[in-house]
Amino acid sequence: MHDPTEFATIYHVGDTPAATDTMVGIIAAGDLTQVEQNLDDFVSQHQLDAPAVHVVNAGPAGSPYENDDAGNGEWSMDSQTIIGVSGGVKGLIFYAAPDNGQEVRPVTPENIIYAYDRAVGDDVVKVISDSAGGDSEDYYKSEGYLDAANVLFKQAVAQGQTISVGSGDDGAYDSVYDGINPKSPTDYSVDGEAASPYVVAVGGTTLYTNGTTYSSETAWSSTGGGVSKYEAIPAWQTSVLGSSATKRGLPDVAFDADPSSGVLVDLGGFSEPIGGTSLSAPIFAALWARLETAHANQLGFAAPWLYRYIAKNPVVVHDVVEGNNGQNGYGYSAKRGWDYVSGWGSLDVQAFNRLLPVVAN
Repeated sequence: MHDPTEFATIYHVGDTPAATDTMVGIIAAGDLTQVEQNLDDFVSQHQLDAPAVHVVNAGPAGSPYENDDAGNGEWSMDSQTIIGVSGGVKGLIFYAAPDNGQEVRPVTPENIIYAYDRAVGDDVVKVISDSAGGDSEDYYKSEGYLDAANVLFKQAVAQGQTISVGSGDDGAYDSVYDGINPKSPTDYSVDGEAASPYVVAVGGTTLYTNGTTYSSETAWSSTGGGVSKYEAIPAWQTSVLGSSATKRGLPDVAFDADPSSGVLVDLGGFSEPIGGTSLSAPIFAALWARLETAHANQLGFAAPWLYRYIAKNPVVVHDVVEGNNGQNGYGYSAKRGWDYVSGWGSLDVQAFNRLLPVVAN
């Protein structure tokens, strides 16, 4: 179990600067008063520079923003991980979706799209972290959210924003979240937001360390990953998946997500261990924010850079070669190089940064 600040060392940021020139956004929901207080406590406890924090209530006038204990843990993990791993950001904006705090599905895809509409429409943040997903692309498609989300995600790419989305915590069977049981162990599904070709899909690993020194990672058994049913393969992925592939594969990268090796989150006087790809997504967002600061916020959408440089320089990642995300041997298995359960694996951030073109500040 790790303190949020330790991931910067574990994933070897080295001489990569803190993200102090980069604005970061978090897709969240509900009343974030306690989340802000928890972040203040975290920053004070670790003697970090306090970021400028803003909350944008993104729903229509009159929308409810209720307190949600589960949400408090989720958004506290996001914000504390981003500040701890980034070394500090220029500013942090929570884009809060409406949340009534009571229903079985208090945060619907429709509400999350409100948050994205503000985050993308305002065009203030360079990096957006989203751990609020969970709905399968089948559900997104059936409810009409898939196209609506992609319009916003495509706009974000055009504006030079990078959206980091967790690939889900139901293994190769993302539709389980929607109450749809797989018809067989080979009835696979992926997360609706993570499958978009306009986001970076971040899978999950089980992380092994010696203190804060990286040892190895295996694919977390519950990490989402697989092949989209609806999204065409993006140009930057074709050289990796091969000429026969026609659909988007995910995840793109993977970082610590297993609750047994996850993060300790300050929740107002006590620390709670939390994991899931809700952790791996903000880890990547924070690391990419560092890279943006290192390159004068001129990098833009991360995915093409990842595929362009990692394919030719595999030493800049920790390749995940063990683990599976299915049932009874089904699902997808990690292997050497890119795969459908861990993507490229996790970054050695300093090594990757040194491949990127120099941009004058």
